[in-house]
Order: sequence, then C-alpha cells, then structure tokens
Amino acid sequence: KVPTAPVDAYDEVDLLSKVFLGTVAGVCAVLFLYFYLRDDIKNESQVEKKLDTKLFATIYHENLNKGLLRIRHKEKTELLISNPVTSFGYIETFQKLCVKLEHKLKTQKGQMILVTSVLENEGKSTVSANLAMSLAKRGKTVLLVDMDLRKPTQYQLFNQTYAKGAAQVGSCLAGKDDLEDAVRQIDETTLYLLGGNRSYKNATRLIVSNQAKETVLRLKNAADYVILDTPPLYHAADAEELMRYADAGLIVVRQNRAKVKDINDAVDVFYKMGCQLLGCVLNDVKTGLLGDVVSRGDGYQYRYGYGYGYYQQKKEPKENT
Repeated sequence: KVPTAPVDAYDEVDLLSKVFLGTVAGVCAVLFLYFYLRDDIKNESQVEKKLDTKLFATIYHENLNKGLLRIRHKEKTELLISNPVTSFGYIETFQKLCVKLEHKLKTQKGQMILVTSVLENEGKSTVSANLAMSLAKRGKTVLLVDMDLRKPTQYQLFNQTYAKGAAQVGSCLAGKDDLEDAVRQIDETTLYLLGGNRSYKNATRLIVSNQAKETVLRLKNAADYVILDTPPLYHAADAEELMRYADAGLIVVRQNRAKVKDINDAVDVFYKMGCQLLGCVLNDVKTGLLGDVVSRGDGYQYRYGYGYGYYQQKKEPKENT
C-alpha cells in the first residue's frame, strides 16, 4: 500500500515550544557572556588590579523597596541614612567612610572634597548626601554644594522646594544672589545645603567665570567640611574645572557600569588638574556569581539619579536660565 499522509504526526505546538526555549537559552547565554567578558569593575579585587587608584570604600547593595505594597505602587524611596528603613550595615559603612576621610583630610589639612563619577546613575549624588549627613552626625559643620548645574539632584533627595526667583547655587555663582540667602539648614542639624532646581545650559561657562571662582573660594571657610557634588566626567567638563579648588576627590564607580578604560581616563584627569584622588568608592555591590555579572535592575535608577537621561528634561518642570 502507498501511504497518502505522513506516518509521524506533525506537532506544531511542540516544535514552537522547543524553538522558543532554545532561543531564550541562547539569548541568556549571550547576555551572560557579554556581561562577564565586558571590561568593567565586577568586584573589589578588580579595583586594585585594573584601576590606577586605590579602593577607598565599598558600599553594598541596599534594597529599600521591600514589601508588596511598595512594589505594587512603585514608590520611590531615597537611599539616605536618615531613612528609618535603611539597614544598620549601610549606615555603618558611611560611618567608617567618614572616619577614613577625616583622617586623610586631617593629614593634608584639607576640607573641600569633590565627588564625581564617570557616567550618570552611578550613585555619586546619593554618596555625597550620605557622606555629608554622616560627617554632620559626627559633630562637624558640613556644607553640601550641588554643583551639578545641568542635572541638580540634591534638592530632591532632601525634599527641598524653590519658589520662582529664589536664591540658588547657580544665581550665587553668577553674582545675582548672596550665599547667605541660598544656603539652607537641613532638619536643625549641622548639615547645610547649597543647591537648587534650575538647569543651566551654560553651566561650564558659569563655573569658569571669575565670580564663580570667588564664590567657590569663599565656601572653603563656610564649614568644617565642604562637599561638592559634581557632574559625571564623561558628560561635562564642569567637574574638571572644579578640581582646581578641591583639596581632595573621590570617584564613585558603580559595579558593572563604566568601562575600565573610561575610569582610568577619569583618574588621569585628577592627576592632570592637581587634585588628590583619595580613591574609588565601589558602589551598589552585589555579591555572588550573578551579583558580579549582572547588578542592574531592581529599581536602582529610582534611588540613584532617578533614572532620567542626563540631557533629557525631567518630569518636574524647571526654569531654564
């Protein structure tokens, strides 16, 4: 007899399932190899081996978005040591960082610290804020200055609002307002904030002006410690210009973020400008195999830089100057 149909039945669902699972497995393998072979900083030991600077401190991943209610409503929680739900280990990390920083600055008699990063969303603003708060808790008078005039963040972290025409850091640098009118005390502590919510397109030109130079030099005598939160080095030359006035600097490196070559280029900028680089603060470190390879996600961008593009307009309207 001659068959008039295939002997083996053709199962389309089974074939599609196998193709789908094979594709997913292949994509996962490619992504794993990409993150594993990518030349970035995956753990603490790689800092000493690959970077031209020392490891100053390690800040491990802290997840504040816990609980089904927060996840459901996608609440945005600032990762500050003043937050009641912040773990003791995270707070203690910044306390140790402060002790080490005070010792270094006491040795060289410095008081102005510049904090920057290579790329955006590496956590430099959050590190700056927590560092300032930790120093204030140790009885020091601290002035935190948000010098990221293109993308100010500190006013959001500390829930500060600015009325139209209010004195801000940018207007002080331009000579339009006095520093006394722009500086704000945070919650009756010894921490003071010089910030703002305005975005300046001509930020670099403003920073290199003679008026800005005089203003920054005046800040050195304003408190026991002055912390400058500056823009990422990869996006603007503002931080490079501010290195002329800082006594020391820290570069924040988020795990699995910036490439080693770009980080070392940033380290060279410190040396070129004559600003002592105290070391690298390795941020948002996750341990384990998956932590060393993939540390993105978990709403991280909402706590470090709020996830907006550096040159994109933020959801909150701002006054352009």
